[in-house]
Amino acid sequence: MKSSLWLSWKELLGRKTGLFLNAALVALAVAFYVNIELAARFRDQAVKSRLYHIAPSIKIFPAGVTQDLLLRSDARATIDQGMVPELEYKYAEWIYAAGGRLIFKRKINRDETLVIGYDPGKTISPFKTLRNLLKTEVCIGSALGQRNNLAAGGLISVDSSVFKIKEVLPSTGTFDDAAVFMTLPAAQSVSKMKNSINEISLYLKTGVPADALIKKLRDNYPDLNIFPLKSGDAADEKIESALTNYRFLLYGVTGLVTITCLFISAFVNAHERKLEVATLYAIGASNTGVLAVVAGRSVIVGILGSAAGSLSGAIFALFQNYNFTNRAAAAGETYLIAIITAVIFSVLAALPVAAASAYRNHVQILQEALL
Repeated sequence: MKSSLWLSWKELLGRKTGLFLNAALVALAVAFYVNIELAARFRDQAVKSRLYHIAPSIKIFPAGVTQDLLLRSDARATIDQGMVPELEYKYAEWIYAAGGRLIFKRKINRDETLVIGYDPGKTISPFKTLRNLLKTEVCIGSALGQRNNLAAGGLISVDSSVFKIKEVLPSTGTFDDAAVFMTLPAAQSVSKMKNSINEISLYLKTGVPADALIKKLRDNYPDLNIFPLKSGDAADEKIESALTNYRFLLYGVTGLVTITCLFISAFVNAHERKLEVATLYAIGASNTGVLAVVAGRSVIVGILGSAAGSLSGAIFALFQNYNFTNRAAAAGETYLIAIITAVIFSVLAALPVAAASAYRNHVQILQEALL
């Protein structure tokens, strides 16, 4: 085996142009794969981080209360709003934010309407308006605005209190579209539930296991109803599978083109060197020995090309988003897959040609060369 690799290396050094072209072809294919794979992972991670930043991972309700009960306004139990800073302090290593809301229903233009009170200073929302709301202002969902012909700048009455509509929020496809959003003090004043909330949202830091925190919370607060939210997991699955089929199709086409080009290169090389191969057989080389030399050469080309391609692909991906340097360095399985696949493709492209060479009439080839 060592002698075959040594002969393969010597042969490649004698034909540096062929070595460079074959390795460059492998490097180009591998760089394409690595760049696409890393860029896709970077994008997925960025979207996941954004989703987890917006969507809470855990929700806490009073004992016996669920979100469905709150939405139907069947729940009367509340939690003291002092629980929010208490959770932020006790679990600072686990969460980066906690927000409390007070949810209830009131009639607006004869329709039972959901009213959501929240703390603007602690809210995590994609809508900037909700983070800057005043006590005399409200935002309303798009469905509520359309149903009641309400628009930004108008007035809306909730019980005996009148609020200015700061914005009609874009549709989210959730119950928020039919709700009124106001500050927590305003909601507590309207509902006459001072210092009370009935929902707490916890936003976990990246990498924190939700199950472990839920267990701690349930042990420490057995009187509260604590629920994990699965929307983040569902989002992970959707993101993970997004465009995966298209990526695999691209990889398949790239692999097919690469192996075809390597096969053509091996065929041309074998035709140009048929006299050398015939000489090897004439001096007693076996089919196994010749195939071992060809395989060794292909392995060297695959390793050199894939190493250069992996490095180039990673560098190009980091140029697109340098914030994910750690993830690029930790993507060892991507580089390993690239190297192993490149070696296999290089060997598969060269061995059929080498095997076909064994069935040539080597004596005739040598006789023709002497004439």
